[in-house]
Amino acid sequence: YNLGVVNANENKTEAAIGFYKKAIELDPAYGDAYLNLGIAMLAEEKTIVDEMNNNLSNFKKYDELELKQKELYKKALPYLEKADGIKRSAETVKSLLNIYDRLEMVDKADALRPIYKKLLAEQ
Repeated sequence: YNLGVVNANENKTEAAIGFYKKAIELDPAYGDAYLNLGIAMLAEEKTIVDEMNNNLSNFKKYDELELKQKELYKKALPYLEKADGIKRSAETVKSLLNIYDRLEMVDKADALRPIYKKLLAEQ
């Protein structure tokens, strides 16, 4: 897990993902490893968003990038849901809300909104 954190901090995303997966293999109930794995998978999003911003007038390219972004969310979602199931926190709920909203998963997002408000109030 710590090797995953170090590699993620050094922008070595693929290595970080590998270390988080190993941490989960060793301890399938390691909520923070699931959370960090999901977040590491989402690191690619910045590149996609930058490219989207550079293609605002190229609708075909923009739509392709938007689909790529949504696929990235779908790939990370199970790990974030698992992290939330193991150890709910404002961070896990916020991450899930973000993705549910972007993927237009309205029912799931609406169910989490009051939970997120309550978690923020408790901080």
